[in-house]
Amino acid sequence: MGLSDELIALARLCSDHAFLPEGVGCCGFAGDKGFTHPEMNRYALRKLRPQIEANCIEVGYSNSRTCEVGLQANTGIPYMNIAYLVNECTTAARPLYASSHRREEEEGEEDTPRTAPHSARPPSSPPLCLRLRV
Repeated sequence: MGLSDELIALARLCSDHAFLPEGVGCCGFAGDKGFTHPEMNRYALRKLRPQIEANCIEVGYSNSRTCEVGLQANTGIPYMNIAYLVNECTTAARPLYASSHRREEEEGEEDTPRTAPHSARPPSSPPLCLRLRV
């Protein structure tokens, strides 16, 4: 997909503690094969857990649901889609819905984004680990 740089930049906008593990390539889950052959996943991620523990990582983000399953099973921390991180660090600029009355009043107004980043991240945002399938 070639989006790794963009996804990393996005994560860094949402946290001061984005950690990218070294020496960990593919998670080894191989689609759904990790369900029947967990040893592949365990071997591929053997270097990840020590890095997570050494850096006091509390949560991980990925962009692949099957990778998230294997990452969570082998690291001891929750992994979720990076969309949840973006959702956590953004707020609605206005409601996503409006009555027809409100829509009529807004005609002619310039479209504004439906989400806007927080003005500042919480100073104690937890460290997070990124493992992106690219």
